[in-house]
Amino acid sequence: MVSWSGQALILSCRPFGEQDGIVHFLTADQGWGAGLFRNAMRSHKKSSVEPGSLVNLHWRARLSEHLGQIDLDLDRSYAAQFLQDPWRLEALSSVCALLDQRVMEGDPHPDLYHQTLAFLATMADQTFSDRVGLSQNMAFLPAYCLWEKTLLAELGFGFDFTVCAVTGQSPRPEPSEGHSEDHSEAQPLLTFVSPRTGGAVTDAGAGPWRDRLLPLPRFLYRQEESCPSGEDLLAALRLTGHFLQKYAQSHDQAPLPAARERLRQRLLHFIGQSSSP
Repeated sequence: MVSWSGQALILSCRPFGEQDGIVHFLTADQGWGAGLFRNAMRSHKKSSVEPGSLVNLHWRARLSEHLGQIDLDLDRSYAAQFLQDPWRLEALSSVCALLDQRVMEGDPHPDLYHQTLAFLATMADQTFSDRVGLSQNMAFLPAYCLWEKTLLAELGFGFDFTVCAVTGQSPRPEPSEGHSEDHSEAQPLLTFVSPRTGGAVTDAGAGPWRDRLLPLPRFLYRQEESCPSGEDLLAALRLTGHFLQKYAQSHDQAPLPAARERLRQRLLHFIGQSSSP
């Protein structure tokens, strides 16, 4: 008999028979996993296996490669907290679905796990800067885009935003605290990313190929005082989504989650409303 216990983030649950469920989860030490949860579909247990639930989980099986059985106790339900906020609920669903699709079984990612929990906790506490110039319920979106960037890095596709891939120039340094940015400096900003290699380039490095490149929003690689616009956020989602689809292997070669597309469409609709007279 093999068994272990620990904290887990519930990613999904599908019915198995009339009352049981197959639960997918993520832990710091075990990575992605699955288990049979008895009576998961009963009303008094169903809330514990909603995507985004943080639980204390016990897994056991005769052999480690078998589908184990699990017992769990709910610690915190992010879905319940976000029930009245469609923006955060879609983001939570997208995070759980991406982890469920893209993290492979037997491949622990403790840093990704802890950074995911930190992002969810911050999103729940709404401790985002008032500088984000969209609306208060959307203030988490830059952090969500940075989380997708972290996911890519953990899955083996990290961006290099330290140098232009064509000219070899380093990007303009960030202004030091208490000093304004000096735009007279020679070093340019990185502005595009190659959709094939992920290499970042400046305007000069982009040259005649700029129409084939993906725009690189500054907030993805610079901690700035200025806040990203809605167009910056859309560009960031396009960038990370391209590489998640192209390079991040999924369990079943599935497209990007529907929840992520709904979040993108919600942002697109908001920008359209904001720009209309």
